[in-house]
Amino acid sequence: MTQTRGKQLIIHVEFGQQSLLQKGNYSFQEKGYTNLLYKGILGGMEETVGEMNVRRKIFFVLMILWMVLIFSFSARPAEVSSEDSRSVGVLIGEIFIPGFEGWSAEEQNAFAEKVDHPVRKTAHAAEYAVLGLLTAGAYIGGESAEAFKVNYKKTVNVRDSREKMSISRGIVIPWVITTAYAGTDELHQLFVSGRSGQVSDVLLDSAGALIGLAVLGGMRFLMCWRRENDCKRAE
Repeated sequence: MTQTRGKQLIIHVEFGQQSLLQKGNYSFQEKGYTNLLYKGILGGMEETVGEMNVRRKIFFVLMILWMVLIFSFSARPAEVSSEDSRSVGVLIGEIFIPGFEGWSAEEQNAFAEKVDHPVRKTAHAAEYAVLGLLTAGAYIGGESAEAFKVNYKKTVNVRDSREKMSISRGIVIPWVITTAYAGTDELHQLFVSGRSGQVSDVLLDSAGALIGLAVLGGMRFLMCWRRENDCKRAE
């Protein structure tokens, strides 16, 4: 029977007339109980590792698809991209400005041109914020699964294996990957008709990714903090 209380895991294994009760980290090297512990505890935990690996693959596929989508946007000639931005500007006017439909075509186009720059830059930041989140989902999922495998071979420590993820692995590395892709995307635009690669866009994309990852990090911190408080109240 396995019970979790606060930060400790209580393992109670009965084998014939013998019993073992131990709190905290339990080593699987105890003779006579290894098979029982592996079947009773690791069996369920391996399913959790499997679920994490599936989640990692899903996020990885979504990350690749999103990269392809960004690449396809960047491959559009300048004339097509400008027309797309104009259409978005007109749509914004129709949604947020009363009576916009009654404006003349010249006035609508002038408004669309006015909001073109902020629309483009916001789109840049948003698409890389999404890419950063997808990259983090793929990376964190894989790292967590590895943490499960390592920890369950050595000790049973549920809280450490699930919650302790260094900031450098959970946020910085996905941010570096996303920023590197932003750099290659701007390089790609040098070969597209009417487009240009801009260092400022790389910085903007990088900032967008960082904002998305910061939101993710804040959410993970709040979840860990809440669970820790729940554990303290349960003790």
